[in-house]
Amino acid sequence: MSNQHELGKMIFSVLKDILPNRTISQIRNIIEICRIKSIYAAVREQGLLPLQDQLCEIVPDISKRYNSHDLDTNYLITKVRAQHTFQICLVNKVIPLIEEDKDLTIVDIGDSAGTRIQYISALHKDVKSLSVNLDPEAVKKIRDKGLKVIHARAEDVQSYSSTDVDIFMSFEMRASNESCSISKKSCR
Repeated sequence: MSNQHELGKMIFSVLKDILPNRTISQIRNIIEICRIKSIYAAVREQGLLPLQDQLCEIVPDISKRYNSHDLDTNYLITKVRAQHTFQICLVNKVIPLIEEDKDLTIVDIGDSAGTRIQYISALHKDVKSLSVNLDPEAVKKIRDKGLKVIHARAEDVQSYSSTDVDIFMSFEMRASNESCSISKKSCR
């Protein structure tokens, strides 16, 4: 963790000892409101509010997105919505760069719920998609949405699918030196 985060925890610990619980609760609420407004301002400054609104229409509820925890506060939902918006904005910029005469195929590696694939499928009707995850719960969650999913390691994608992949997305896994080896094509 960062020194700033540790300092914040220390200050909060001291405040808990000297302030009543009600005041601590009010401080937490103020901090959450500031965080939410800050994220909202970043999305607005990047001109991404219309895209974020579209994504909210496509997948209205993201609270059960992760297997490890629910998004159970306004801050967490706002934060993940903004992350999705920034991620899909990047995907939207990359798709036109692929000069192919065939249907485009995108693979989301480390996909935990199929949410980004749902966004892409709704925004780009002609794009084929596939999710890849090692977690059986995530695979079930994605399959239950009617999306194509492979239960595999990222490096083994090509042995499970004959599909020629044009774009690999990986917003939820650590990068490795083998990143380019999962594609039959050269990485761009």
